[in-house]
Amino acid sequence: MGMRLIFMMRWVIVVLSLLIWAAAFATLFVGGSAVENRVLLVLNLILVVVQIVNIFIAYTGGRDNTGAALVVCLAITLFLLCVTYVCNWDYTMGALSEGSEWI
Repeated sequence: MGMRLIFMMRWVIVVLSLLIWAAAFATLFVGGSAVENRVLLVLNLILVVVQIVNIFIAYTGGRDNTGAALVVCLAITLFLLCVTYVCNWDYTMGALSEGSEWI
């Protein structure tokens, strides 16, 4: 039942991924706290995992067109995350660790 519910929410998850990415981008480059940046990064990673689960469910359920669309959405999400976090690595590390008691 849980996997079916995740698949039923597939497009909501894609839109939520875009919204969380936009919030993470704004928080990272506008000047949010390190804790806010970490929470948004973790939310982005959780949504990537959920998108991968959706792709798996789509292909095992015989919905190849939906699976292909979800693969494209996942590729766009991963590209945006890569540009945001990896291409700006020095800035990302500063934003994620500044004033932190975790590191």
